[in-house]
Amino acid sequence: GDEISFQGSASDIQDGNMPPSSMQWDVIMHHCPGGTPDCHTHLIESFVGVDQGTFTAQDHEWYSFLEFRLTVTDSGGLTDQKSVSIDPQVVSISYDSVPQGLQIEIGGVAEATPFSRFAIIGSLNTITALSPQNLSSDEYYWVSWSDDGAISQEILAGETPASYTATYALCASTDITCDGVDDDCD
Repeated sequence: GDEISFQGSASDIQDGNMPPSSMQWDVIMHHCPGGTPDCHTHLIESFVGVDQGTFTAQDHEWYSFLEFRLTVTDSGGLTDQKSVSIDPQVVSISYDSVPQGLQIEIGGVAEATPFSRFAIIGSLNTITALSPQNLSSDEYYWVSWSDDGAISQEILAGETPASYTATYALCASTDITCDGVDDDCD
């Protein structure tokens, strides 16, 4: 949601100062879900024939960053490129479960608790308490999140670190009592 301004200039030995019509800006998202060796790119937007402009950053999961690439073409058709990369501001979010060791899914990737992940400040992130699941041959079902959210919910990454804990109950009974809880996990 942040608005990012960009501006560039170029000169050529034969053409002198290059006009905006000779310029193209490409805004490229680098998404690296497994860290920098596992990056892939998405062209988000191109700005043709301008030397400056603004771009509104899109919501995306960590780790990702933006590249602003300027390509200038002279009157003879020769080109040159320069780019600047921009890293987003991030916050640490911690995840846990009661009991510990159960799986929580963040953005489609499950991990055993406890763990922490970075999130881009202002981004929406989907968290899911997987249920039912087994731990040490016992079956557990989800009961609640520490923020009283749904089993699968979107959380907004704020500017300060946050923590979320999923509470589970042991599937110990084959009888359903009249307490409104599905004790046999069916």
